[in-house]
Amino acid sequence: PTDPKLLVNKAVILTQYEATPEAILTLKKATEIKPNYREARINLTELYIQEDKKELAQRQLDAVLKQFPGDEEALKLLKQLK
Repeated sequence: PTDPKLLVNKAVILTQYEATPEAILTLKKATEIKPNYREARINLTELYIQEDKKELAQRQLDAVLKQFPGDEEALKLLKQLK
């Protein structure tokens, strides 16, 4: 699929089946297609936190907060990283 929304939906399903590495790749593809896609970046952040990849999570949050300053969900996730 080349529709980023479909890719995010696919990643959610993959996550439910604990296919985290494939879900991460799917979300990365969604952000390559649509770099400012907030939902994809938030989901990717959550998976990176789950996988203890804090630096990668931070990069996603930086991108979200640059595009959406004050985003409550992003700020909440940022607190989890600290």
